[in-house]
Parts: sequence; C-alpha cells; structure tokens
Amino acid sequence: MTGKKIRMNRIFQDDGKTLIVAMDHGGAMGPIPGIEDPSKTIQKVVKGGADAILVQFGILKQCHDELSKVGIINFGAKSYSFSGSSFFLISLISGSS
Repeated sequence: MTGKKIRMNRIFQDDGKTLIVAMDHGGAMGPIPGIEDPSKTIQKVVKGGADAILVQFGILKQCHDELSKVGIINFGAKSYSFSGSSFFLISLISGSS
C-alpha cells in the first residue's frame, strides 16, 4: 500500500465517505465565536465523529495532540516536527493512528 493510500484511508471511510470539518477560518478572519479555544473545539469535533479537520499551521502546531486522533488537512509545503512526530505538508496529510 502506498503512503498516499494510507493517508487517504485515515480520512475516508471504507464506503468512500468522509466528514471533514473546516477550522481554517482564523487565519483570515481572526477568532470566530465558537472556535476561540481551538483545543476544546477540536476535542468536541473529534468526539462528534469527524474523519478529518482542515486547519492552518498555527492550529496544527498548537493542537497536535488533539489532532492526532483524526486525519489532518493542511495546505503548505514545509516539513515540521512536533514531539517526535514529523509532518510534511504538501496538500494533505493525516494524523497518527
């Protein structure tokens, strides 16, 4: 199985469906009511059954532990490392399983 297939399987269910929650608004709009505390919001989103969360790099860096439970979608082209976990962001990645 290719790396891309492994990452896509963390985002898409066996039936090809997925629930992706966009939380990348803060970069352009600043804090938005309901997502002022990204960590708390991500915990609720994960508990609610999201397969993946779309986030900006700052949220990825701040909330990497919470995001490790779901697929991560992030746009960029840099390599990052947090607490021993390395992420290379091109167009989409996924969290640790």
